[in-house]
Amino acid sequence: MTVSAGRDVAAAGHQWDFPVTVTFTCTVVDPAAVVHARHTDAVRDVHRFLAQDLGAVPDGVYAPGEEQGLRQAVTTWLEARATDYWIAGMDVIFAGVDVGPAYMQEA
Repeated sequence: MTVSAGRDVAAAGHQWDFPVTVTFTCTVVDPAAVVHARHTDAVRDVHRFLAQDLGAVPDGVYAPGEEQGLRQAVTTWLEARATDYWIAGMDVIFAGVDVGPAYMQEA
């Protein structure tokens, strides 16, 4: 199963946002362990558990047009954290980051 999570990251010095989406590939490797751990946050809501790090992506660092720099920064940071994405009974692999062009915030 592919799990994607996203948030808007504010661009530097502008009223613009970058849409950032992070994707993980999740495979159940031990169904009994998943059932046994069903009351943990990670198993109960895999999407929310994997999205929690997006809240720490800093706003206001990259200007519009610097999508590639933001993508690389988020990728490097999440690759370093990849071992923290342990979920009982599942194999979780960080698959990538997509950053779209900055767009004007609605007033």
